Amino acid sequence: MQAARVYATLFGLERPYEYQARCFEAIADWQGPLFVRAPCGAGKTEAVAAPFFAQFLENSFPLAARLIYVLPTQALCNQLASRLGAAASKLAHPLVVDVHHGAHPEDAFFLADVVVTTLDQFVYGYVRQSAHLGRHLDLPAGSIATAFVVFDEAHLYQSAYTFSILRAVLELLFAARVPFAVVTATMPCSLLSDFCQTVKLREIECLEDVGPERAVQLQLEERPLLGSGGLNDVALTALREAQRTLIVTNRVRDAQTIYEALCGLGFAPTLVHSRFTVADRKRKEEEIEEKLGRNGQGGIVVSTQVCEAGLNISCDLLLTDLAPADSLIQRLGRCARFGGQGRAIVFSASPGPYEEEHLAATQRWLAEHPEFNPAEYAQTLPLADAMSYRADDVAARDSLIDLYEATLYAEERARNLSVREGKYLFGLVATPEQARELLERGDEEEFRQRLVSLDYATAQSLARAGVFGPVQQGKSGVRPKKLLAISWNKKQRRREVDEARAGLLPLGTYLIDPEHYDSEKGVIGDDHAGA
Repeated sequence: MQAARVYATLFGLERPYEYQARCFEAIADWQGPLFVRAPCGAGKTEAVAAPFFAQFLENSFPLAARLIYVLPTQALCNQLASRLGAAASKLAHPLVVDVHHGAHPEDAFFLADVVVTTLDQFVYGYVRQSAHLGRHLDLPAGSIATAFVVFDEAHLYQSAYTFSILRAVLELLFAARVPFAVVTATMPCSLLSDFCQTVKLREIECLEDVGPERAVQLQLEERPLLGSGGLNDVALTALREAQRTLIVTNRVRDAQTIYEALCGLGFAPTLVHSRFTVADRKRKEEEIEEKLGRNGQGGIVVSTQVCEAGLNISCDLLLTDLAPADSLIQRLGRCARFGGQGRAIVFSASPGPYEEEHLAATQRWLAEHPEFNPAEYAQTLPLADAMSYRADDVAARDSLIDLYEATLYAEERARNLSVREGKYLFGLVATPEQARELLERGDEEEFRQRLVSLDYATAQSLARAGVFGPVQQGKSGVRPKKLLAISWNKKQRRREVDEARAGLLPLGTYLIDPEHYDSEKGVIGDDHAGA
């Protein structure tokens, strides 16, 4: 089947880009795993999904009868599932598109026609570690073995440990002859080289001009975006002259401070970061679409790293902290994204949550290339390559052994395998009375909508600030006086509120004091972590 027909039928596009057509041919005539690199907004998702959907138009399945799409974050999963669902609904027999992650566990077995999931859930499902599997521990692995697997936005993990896990997964899929593709906009050559040591990847790169005509004026500022007196005066002056502004910080607390400062100046900004409940995060994303979406009315959005992928938004002014090259390129990709003229000002930033060496390398490259034009994709590639991301060979070998053992010892769960160096846990924004009433009603959807996902180190810091309840000074330092958790009562087979005697533990769910949560600012605490 011709790619043009599929793109017209399912995506409403007159014709695919040249690199998309090459992807279509390479996947339709499968000869090995692919590495696809193309700029932001160039239709990478369509490039790998179109040949999969084409099978259903032809009623012939030489590739696979199922698509598993793996992404770094839950928010990306939710957004991409909607896009894939829109295309799948146009088939003569609409496909089932499900999401699976911690806050949206639709398909733990990966049995839907299209499953959009996180890397965490993909690996945990394969090794029978997911809490959602019950007694059917081996179903996800069987689903993976009969699927076309896509790893999108693969550069966003920014962790040697997680890259090692990913490399081990790719090697395992390659050995099992499971078709897969790695898709990215800004993966540096150092990391690609590491992946290619064990897996032979066919590269398809977008070398053509794609998207609307755009120009971005880049300005470097030696001062930080946020100082003791509030927003930098350069930022405030630029802000007053712009219609559509995106402000990106590296830390949640800085984003909240900027939001408060702008509200005090009479602006009406929208704030978004990772520490909102599922319900408020969805509402925030809708507000952002109304302001900076393709048909947006304009306004100001204050964000952290969560804006770097998945949000199809455009601003005429970008004010951003300095970030590692790959993250910075993603932020710059939101400036004049829909065409026209844009201005981007990059302010100095201190290390954390990023590595100092990555910030320094990015700053040094930008200083050495004053002619750099962010609107030219070809010019962003050398900047991305300035990052020295590597997969840890030893960790990758250990991870591969764990994955192999998970298939050999089918009677046991692989409980020691972790996808990320940092653990995470969940917070339920509710008083004890509200939580008990909610659990009594058994409303699973409302339960998920009230959850906030927090990385473990951040949660510990927030606990010391009283986010999980009043604190006291003990022998081991400041800790909550009475930490309440959501536990599972095996005898009654239901959740209940109980006192957590062991303190905060990874993967647990704990009550967040509603006094430390604001629907417009998210979780409020004195921590200094990112995202």
